[in-house]
Amino acid sequence: MEEVQETGRPEWVERVEAMEANDILVLDLEGASQILTDNRIEMMDVIEEQEPESIRDLARKVDRNVNAVMRDLKVLYENDVVMFEEEKNRKIPRMRHERVIVEPVV
Repeated sequence: MEEVQETGRPEWVERVEAMEANDILVLDLEGASQILTDNRIEMMDVIEEQEPESIRDLARKVDRNVNAVMRDLKVLYENDVVMFEEEKNRKIPRMRHERVIVEPVV
């Protein structure tokens, strides 16, 4: 059972606020299990930490086929996890939010 604080809010809300992140995407557990595969989590880490210059650059960094990376990026985009900056004739993948968390937060 989820613990509720004196404020009347679930404990996980208090912990999220303590992260001091301004932009948080909260995914429910069922949705996250469909969206956040190991390969997609690896891509998210690389996007966040290495800032690839293009989809092709991201594919090189994760050592995967460009088409497979594009399919995974499409899923992440459709679920509001990533966005694309367009520069000349290339799309640059970027994280849409500062944090992505899965509810319930334990």
